[in-house]
Amino acid sequence: VSAAIFLHEVGHHAVGFKRYTPRVLEEYYVWQWTLREMTVRGIPVDHRVLRQYRRSMFHYVRAAQRQGLSPLPHEVHAFLHWPG
Repeated sequence: VSAAIFLHEVGHHAVGFKRYTPRVLEEYYVWQWTLREMTVRGIPVDHRVLRQYRRSMFHYVRAAQRQGLSPLPHEVHAFLHWPG
């Protein structure tokens, strides 16, 4: 999980800040970059990493909703409900 979080932060630089708007979409694409890089580099994407990803995206979606974003980008619809 630590590697995923680290790579996620690096991903913001790799993908580019404000390349995608709204912010929730940027976070989604940074997470996609993170999971792809982990796989390419042989870093296991286990259930803990996937849980971190789903929970993180849930919180970003909730924040976007609180800020009044409507409609939500279709890419993030899977994160509308708490993933457990």
